[in-house]
Amino acid sequence: MDIIDRTLAFAKREDRPVIVVYQGKKGISQRRVYVRGIAGDKITVYCTQKKAIRVFDRAGVLSAMLADE
Repeated sequence: MDIIDRTLAFAKREDRPVIVVYQGKKGISQRRVYVRGIAGDKITVYCTQKKAIRVFDRAGVLSAMLADE
């Protein structure tokens, strides 16, 4: 388990927001999210920017850092 996985797991357990840098189909973006689920290589989050649930591929998460509440 690397630092990104540990950060995401901690954020889920403590219901803390996370800033993730994500590389998806449309390029690289930065999002403020709340982790709602981690299952294998899929991470379900609530994205505060889109105001919706999103599912990220773990491989696309380039960095994850706890955000201020």
